[in-house]
Amino acid sequence: MPGYVKIVHFFALFLNNLVQQDHSKMTTDLLANCMQTTMSQLQTLLAEHAQKQSFYLNTIITDGHNLTVVVTGPQLDNALNARERLGNIGWDTEILYIHTIRPLDEELVRASVRKTKRVLVEEEHIRSGGLGDDVMRATMDIPYVSRASLSIPDTFITEYGTYKEHCQNLGLTSDGILEAVRSEFGVPDGQ
Repeated sequence: MPGYVKIVHFFALFLNNLVQQDHSKMTTDLLANCMQTTMSQLQTLLAEHAQKQSFYLNTIITDGHNLTVVVTGPQLDNALNARERLGNIGWDTEILYIHTIRPLDEELVRASVRKTKRVLVEEEHIRSGGLGDDVMRATMDIPYVSRASLSIPDTFITEYGTYKEHCQNLGLTSDGILEAVRSEFGVPDGQ
């Protein structure tokens, strides 16, 4: 438990005990002054904590030089499973794991795409309005970039099935990544 949470928890218990024992005007005034002081200190602590933390902290899972694969949620496993097979056909894949979609960590995405010049986004979301859409917009001004999205189509899915069956049918698998890379990007330069 962070320090400021412990302080607030302790102080709340203390004040609750004080109020239950004494209802005098002096106690009420003391309580108000303590609350004001504590809230001010808490706001300062929270501000300091917020300055030290990045709210996205997205991660480069693997470094690569000619393909960026951007994933979120459980699709990370598929990207990791596909990476070795992509390497066998010449793709040195950089995998970005985006656990905070909004605000998108555009600097991380742009730096990777600038380096690799190819980006595939795999997500369990429809093609419009999701992570893929955000990545495409964030990298639109980078010249000579090939982009692809592996996601749920913008149509109603009429099949019933388990989560795994839906992912399989939609190509949200390591095989689906391999197929998307082959169909959208072909073979790497120099292969």
